Amino acid sequence: CERCGYDKKEILNVHHKDRDHDNNDMGNLELLCPNCHTEEHYFKKSWMNDMPSGYKIRKGAPNG
Repeated sequence: CERCGYDKKEILNVHHKDRDHDNNDMGNLELLCPNCHTEEHYFKKSWMNDMPSGYKIRKGAPNG
């Protein structure tokens, strides 16, 4: 993974930086692991970004 360094090449995803799947220029492509790829597409729009600053998910909670 070009972001976190995960090295199982069999599961890396090709990410189009400009989100245009027709633009296959090498400068537009990035190899990402499934975690970083999901974070790139979904975390920026996640409801978790609207959490008050300092909020922490407590350990033992379903998402913590």
